Amino acid sequence: MPDLEAAYRKYGDQIHFLMVDLTDGVQETVEKAAGYIAEQGYTFPVYFDSDMAGASAYGVTGIPVTYFIDAEGTFAAYYQGAMPAEVLQQGIDLLLEN
Repeated sequence: MPDLEAAYRKYGDQIHFLMVDLTDGVQETVEKAAGYIAEQGYTFPVYFDSDMAGASAYGVTGIPVTYFIDAEGTFAAYYQGAMPAEVLQQGIDLLLEN
């Protein structure tokens, strides 16, 4: 998440960033997640998917997962698992090329 924050600060005026937190109300609650985001000083936008509608819409079967979606709304790329900064940069570069 620190790499995502750094990318958001650098490219946030060129690319829309959105973190979706799966908040099931048991293992993860909105309050717990929001507290962690604030405590860490993250400033990227966060959507709390408490009814799993977002996870269902995008076919999420495991987390973390990162989707790179181009300006037309098409999946340009995705990455399953904890993403290295270099891979995040590759995804950003792909979006900036379009």
